[in-house]
Amino acid sequence: MKRKALLFASALAMLMVLMAVDSFAQGFRLMRVDTSAYPKMSGYFYARSAMGEPIVDIKSTDIEVKENGVTIDPSKIQIDCTQLPAETPMSVMLLTDFTASMNESVSGTEKRKDWIIAGIRYFLDSLKFNKPTEVFILPFSTVLFSGTGWRGTKAEVTNWIDNSMPLFQGLTNFNPPFLDPAGNIFELMKNKPIEYPKVCIMITDGYHEQKTKFEWQQILQILRDNNIVLFVIAVQPPITADQTLSDLYYIANQTGGRAVEALTKADVMKYYGKIVNEMQGRKQCRITWPLSPACGEANRDRNMSITLKKDLEVPVTSVLTFKAPTSSMATINFDSPKYLFGAQGLGKTEQDLTITAQNSDFSITEFSFSPASDFDVVSDNLPFTITKNTSKKIKLKYKKTPAGDPIDYSFTIKTNQCDIPPVTLVAPCGASVENKVDMTETAQGKKSTKTFNDILKNETSVAISGDVKLSGTDANLFNIKSGAGKFTLNPGESLDLTIEFAPNSIGAKKATLDFQIANAAVCGNVTAEINATAIVNSIEEDLNKYGAYISEVAPNPATNVARFSIHSETAKFFDVDIYNSVGQLVAKLYSDMIVGDKEIMINTDLFNSGSYMIVAKTDNVTFTKIMNITK
Repeated sequence: MKRKALLFASALAMLMVLMAVDSFAQGFRLMRVDTSAYPKMSGYFYARSAMGEPIVDIKSTDIEVKENGVTIDPSKIQIDCTQLPAETPMSVMLLTDFTASMNESVSGTEKRKDWIIAGIRYFLDSLKFNKPTEVFILPFSTVLFSGTGWRGTKAEVTNWIDNSMPLFQGLTNFNPPFLDPAGNIFELMKNKPIEYPKVCIMITDGYHEQKTKFEWQQILQILRDNNIVLFVIAVQPPITADQTLSDLYYIANQTGGRAVEALTKADVMKYYGKIVNEMQGRKQCRITWPLSPACGEANRDRNMSITLKKDLEVPVTSVLTFKAPTSSMATINFDSPKYLFGAQGLGKTEQDLTITAQNSDFSITEFSFSPASDFDVVSDNLPFTITKNTSKKIKLKYKKTPAGDPIDYSFTIKTNQCDIPPVTLVAPCGASVENKVDMTETAQGKKSTKTFNDILKNETSVAISGDVKLSGTDANLFNIKSGAGKFTLNPGESLDLTIEFAPNSIGAKKATLDFQIANAAVCGNVTAEINATAIVNSIEEDLNKYGAYISEVAPNPATNVARFSIHSETAKFFDVDIYNSVGQLVAKLYSDMIVGDKEIMINTDLFNSGSYMIVAKTDNVTFTKIMNITK
């Protein structure tokens, strides 16, 4: 088994070598895309015959160009293969392996690091430092080392090589140069001119030797997002190299670069020179074509393929993925992501929405709401067109009456080309409230308190601020013990209030809780009614005599729901039943222990209109109350 495994590893390594060795021999290659002059895109490629001679006089009919798999009309393509007037400026990152294995001897008295330094010096000799061309050497092993900084002359870079290079040490880790937040190549290159090539030449003698995963997919995506071309020169890669080296080769080819393996010092120098010739050489062809707008961030990733047929026995296709510029992002923008609507008579029920066509003409074909039917749209008849980078106003009307509890609606605009994310409509945008609450019956001259949980609830997706106060004829008999004053409710939060009732006369009493919402001009205010009953001191007499009492039924007469409460100073077992006017048992309400207060609710929809008696028995005591039902 061990021998088979070694044979398999050797075969895999040889396959990797065959895949990578001198891919510069290919006769046709798309190298980079310049997006700086959007909507006109420029791609650069070279085409050579089998004899290595440039293929000239290429016409749009000699090639097939596809963008994201869609063939571009040849009449919209222009090709120029005349010699460029000057060498192309570049921003070049020399990403250099500084691991300990670079100190190993490879031929005579030379070490592997001598080959690499010779290759870099040859590269600097070949490069034309025409502004704004600059070079940055960034050494790495297990971590990043301090680099040269951007240098615009050969002398500045070679001075760093001669005097400031760090020691070659540590193991190979492919992640830091791309992902280290302190100084990765993307941060170092982000301010470089986008109209000129951004090139990273990575030289290594190993593979990813860390326990951490080589994040090649993430790295490839960031290279594409930043339009950086990656070249990889592997110097005498080990026969035991694992998949991570193949992954590195794959990344290079997917960015428009190359992956090559150098077995000699001459190879290292040759490949550095070929990279300069390919990326900065004057014998490049320029292809231009119009770029269509992209709908959505995901569609900024463009796959460009060119198939050359001229002077080749077999057509050759070159593929390159690039990131379309943000100026190509086509969408419909709203002037706000969220719009607030009040209820009829309480707040603002109409809103103007400004919609803008970004980077493209849009035909508006449909409006829709979810839930449906509660809004109307006032606009031009559909379909209508909004021209590129212009705006138009439409009006929305909230028409639901009565408004009901607050909910969030989705408003969606459909167009002829892009899916537009919906915006949120909040209607009515205040808060849901318990419209009526009842206090416990209280004897004249006494006090009672009751807590109402979730009396005001924010069921919408916007924060609600306001103030709560008491008003009404009997407001002086009530007091907000807790929860009064200013409040802010975030989405989903509720307000709890504890109310005190202190009647000075018997009978029904009433007050209003005014919830004054800060944006009431839009959303409207909400109120809740407090009902209470003050009774004579018979309750106090029962309490003194039996240690328990039963309150009056409220409301009385009742239509849908009636409530009463039982109070017991000590734990007592109560049976509570309802009898009709002729003394027949019609319902059992409760049978259990009570200590303190117990409120009992009766669904009067279950009974006919008439007079009923509520009977509560405990020990040898019977309490009775009359309940009238009217429908």
